[in-house]
Amino acid sequence: MQDALLLCELFDIYGPLLSARQQEVFSLRYTEDLSLAEIAETLSISRQGVRDAILHAEETLLRAEDRLGLRAREEALRRDLDELESLARNGDCASLVDTIAAIRARMEE
Repeated sequence: MQDALLLCELFDIYGPLLSARQQEVFSLRYTEDLSLAEIAETLSISRQGVRDAILHAEETLLRAEDRLGLRAREEALRRDLDELESLARNGDCASLVDTIAAIRARMEE
């Protein structure tokens, strides 16, 4: 299985791309931290069915991020904002202007 935190972040962004059943199974596994057996019992499906639903959901979330990159863009934006905040707090106006220009150039790409 992939990194749970990464998958939860991707679920927050791309969760609507999953079927209702996949969303339910994924949520029980990663939000409620239930075991495959507990999920199977709760939903009256086989343990293998739970495993397949989770794997398919994970693949869908990872594929969506590979294609759309929304999480990666959000991370880049946060880094840029942190850098701008640091420069502003330090009163480094010249570097602040240069950094803003560099960010704009990246955005226009």
